[in-house]
Amino acid sequence: MAPYGHPRRRFTAQHRASWLRSNPRLHQQLPPQLREFLTVCNGARIGPGGFFGQRPDDSSRDLPAVLAVWPEWAPKGWLPVAGDGCGNYYVMTPDGEIGFVDTMTDPDVLVLGRYSDLYACVESLLIDDQAAAE
Repeated sequence: MAPYGHPRRRFTAQHRASWLRSNPRLHQQLPPQLREFLTVCNGARIGPGGFFGQRPDDSSRDLPAVLAVWPEWAPKGWLPVAGDGCGNYYVMTPDGEIGFVDTMTDPDVLVLGRYSDLYACVESLLIDDQAAAE
């Protein structure tokens, strides 16, 4: 089986690097920290709601597909990076901040301040998920 679970298409390092620089499905550049993160964790089903990336084989993990569900986020430059497992999202702003969007309350409101950056968010989500499992 080819990388990313797709049986017919092989994603080489060159393909991935090209996508990470600019993905036409996103219509925007990825912030540097998100580009870096996606080289090691690209649409993984880990944590409470998983992380998003280039996963055209799995629309629930595919960042452009998830962003398409919330078209009002694109003009703001918000990129979904993870889910909470309940239909809400952690998003990255154009300047690299991570915020939380409670889509059940208001999908246009971003709550900032809990995480200093993407890696702090990832670490917290994984630690909380592990603690919940124990």
